[in-house]
Amino acid sequence: MSLTNTKIEEVLRAADIEALIQLGAPKDEYEPEARSLIYAISHLGENELTEERLTEIIRIEWTKWFGPFSDEEVEMRMPDFRQIAHQILALDA
Repeated sequence: MSLTNTKIEEVLRAADIEALIQLGAPKDEYEPEARSLIYAISHLGENELTEERLTEIIRIEWTKWFGPFSDEEVEMRMPDFRQIAHQILALDA
């Protein structure tokens, strides 16, 4: 697996779901979340790393770090979670 904290952090920073970078947060704002995602991904088997599964992991981790969110707030973020999952899988290709 070629995923690294730095690569995932770059994807999270570019997505900036919560607009924290846009509001002036430091460049490393999403470093803890990237570490947490790498840890969760590392526990998946090769066949378990799908876009659907990764989207769910991102949803869980994002809610842990930035929630709690209502169902509506989670649904509002789901397109971003899916896009991040897609980009992360592309990094690993």
